[in-house]
Amino acid sequence: MAKPAHRVQLQKQETAAGGGDPSDDDSFFWDVLDAGEDAPDVAGVYFQESTGRDKVVAAYRESDKLFFEDSENAGASRRSLSDLAAGVVPVAATEMSGSGDITTTAAPASPAAVPGLSITPGAGTYTVWVSAEVENNAPVFDELLVILYAAGAEVSRRTTAGLFKDGRATVAFHAKITIADGEAVEVYWATDKPPATMGNRSLLLLRVHT
Repeated sequence: MAKPAHRVQLQKQETAAGGGDPSDDDSFFWDVLDAGEDAPDVAGVYFQESTGRDKVVAAYRESDKLFFEDSENAGASRRSLSDLAAGVVPVAATEMSGSGDITTTAAPASPAAVPGLSITPGAGTYTVWVSAEVENNAPVFDELLVILYAAGAEVSRRTTAGLFKDGRATVAFHAKITIADGEAVEVYWATDKPPATMGNRSLLLLRVHT
């Protein structure tokens, strides 16, 4: 629906006892609201389409807070006036994770994608957390590499301290990214001296309001 074309005037029944202007006190007759001084006294407002009535889009008071809801921001994701003023969007995080051991022989020059650690969340700005438990399986001292990619480009990488054979370490880091619709956020990894193992792993995204 386009911007509504018609303006209408609400009618009022104003009384001093109800918080109105004593000079407008009239409990018997209805009058048009004065746009310069009158404010409707209501718990909330539903905003309607021209095709029907529902309770999808609303602004309302709960305790001492004002909340806003629509089809994309309802229930636990509703937003208060304080949320909007602070630039906070209370949305659920998106996470992909794995727990079974996987292995790689990929070299740092051509790292391998970590299976299952890929998310295409939609256009926006996100804070991203990466966590991975890695193990050196080579019979020599080795460093393992974990890399974050967004839209096909490297964003950040972390290298473990040197590990002896069968030594394990947890690599964890975070970054802030901005991507377009359809672009993926992915985790890659590599080793100088193959093979290497990855155990528990996680890729977590949280949208940032800008």
